[in-house]
Amino acid sequence: MRQWLFRTRSDVMWFVSAGLFALVIFFRQQLRSAFARVFGDRIDGLIEIAHLEHWHNVLRGVSPWDRTLWYFPNPDTVGYNDGYLLYGLAYGFFRVIGADAFVASDLTNMGVKAVGFLGFVLFARRFAGASMPVAAVFALIFTIANASYANAYHAQLFSVGFAPLLAFWIGIAIGNAPHRPGRAAGYGALVAAFYAAWMMTAFYTAWFFAYGAAFLLLFLALLATPAERHRARGWVRGSWRPMGLAGAIFAIGLLPFLHVYWPAARRTGMHDFHEVSRYLPALTGLLNVGPGNLVYGRWDLWLSQRWGTHFSMDAEQIMGMPWGLLACGVAGAVLCWSGRPSVFWRALALATFVSWLATTRLHGHPLWHLFYRVVPAAPAVRVICRYELFLTFPVTLLAMRAIMRIGQVSARRGPLALLPVAPLLVFLVIEEINLDNPLSLVRAHEDARLAAIPAAPANCRSFYAVNARPDPKMPPGFDSQYSHNVDAMFIAEMRGIPTLNGIDSFSPPGWNLFGYDDPTYPARVRDDIAQHRLTHVCALDLRTSQWRDAPPTTDAAAPP
Repeated sequence: MRQWLFRTRSDVMWFVSAGLFALVIFFRQQLRSAFARVFGDRIDGLIEIAHLEHWHNVLRGVSPWDRTLWYFPNPDTVGYNDGYLLYGLAYGFFRVIGADAFVASDLTNMGVKAVGFLGFVLFARRFAGASMPVAAVFALIFTIANASYANAYHAQLFSVGFAPLLAFWIGIAIGNAPHRPGRAAGYGALVAAFYAAWMMTAFYTAWFFAYGAAFLLLFLALLATPAERHRARGWVRGSWRPMGLAGAIFAIGLLPFLHVYWPAARRTGMHDFHEVSRYLPALTGLLNVGPGNLVYGRWDLWLSQRWGTHFSMDAEQIMGMPWGLLACGVAGAVLCWSGRPSVFWRALALATFVSWLATTRLHGHPLWHLFYRVVPAAPAVRVICRYELFLTFPVTLLAMRAIMRIGQVSARRGPLALLPVAPLLVFLVIEEINLDNPLSLVRAHEDARLAAIPAAPANCRSFYAVNARPDPKMPPGFDSQYSHNVDAMFIAEMRGIPTLNGIDSFSPPGWNLFGYDDPTYPARVRDDIAQHRLTHVCALDLRTSQWRDAPPTTDAAAPP
């Protein structure tokens, strides 16, 4: 690896400096405050930490891997949301060495971002012919992506960073398959195991990888010359053993995923198209970088005022890319058709555009409706506009190719070759900076709330939440659905005692413990207890942080 990755000491310096700079820029607020605040909020942030703490409890032997401590006693509850497997393993390590839950969650996020930086450098160096300075700068751009920071409330989306590393391993496996089957089998097994684990970590981004790869394979087949098709057939004949091994390992690795997600999909029916259609991106979606962008924030607000829903400031629609990067990406796609670039880059350019176009609305007509029932597992993906965030990987690659062509920068030329395009590279970095503040979890506040809750009564085997914390920061209707359920699942995992409450992308059939302030809530709790024949159930009053060793009564959830 040293021969093609680090050729000089200068390469090492570029790699280390750009990587550290990327992490400092992206996690600047955590580092400045000594992790007093971390990514997330009282809803999505605590839900994620509850999932991560689940894996910590699994590693400690406290919990089975497929059942969380919320939605008790329903089975396979890991399958009602992203599984966070790879995140959870890293988080568990940080917890073991002494980090608290909140610090460990952001150290995990740092690790995921570092993996994204490394993977991009590896792919750019090995398969794009980029010099280390160019690879490092564009890996920096990819790592600090504006959309990634704007959506840091959903830290599982950082797993887009797994794409370059997986693509690198796939390329190594394919290149070695005909002549070095043992090496190819090793990398193929690594690809299969990692992708299966990715699916158990963040299904959206793993599915986006497969969706984009399917379009890439389609255009590779359509654009290939007869000679290239002949070589491809020869590759298949000579590579079936290592690739067959990889396929077998993937099938085995997929079993845990199917064990928890297939029953959940059948029970819930996944998402209907009406729900999915609310999250389809507009044709202008790729330009939407949000009001927090350092360079384009004001322009985004101006466009939103004039275009309305076609340029929404809704958080789930802020998935676009800075306009300079997009322009360079388009230039890179156009330049793929000049000179003699490989068919791969032409196929990548077409796959990026067409796969994105398929998710959009065209004159009010959702093109995604054509794919919704055809593409495997598509109904499981509700917020399809997040695919634009995934596209930061191929668009950044295409932009890098454009800079390499414009500046005539190759892996055989030194850092001085960057000088003609240095101002543009600096601008591409600056335009990724987002000034939003997605750090709404205050460690001291959450730690104090948890510490204020005494140990559960000795005879308490499970609990349900009563009331909600006294400082609601959400609209009343929203608060009554989420607040008590989120706090209950977080407390359950941190204290190791199951709760009947919970909240995820999906819920078990028949479960209905929403609305803690609704007069029917106590009756619904009693029904849930009776349905599952539970005993020794106690109540935790989230307003007073006190336990109640008694069955629910009609006034147990009376609002203040």
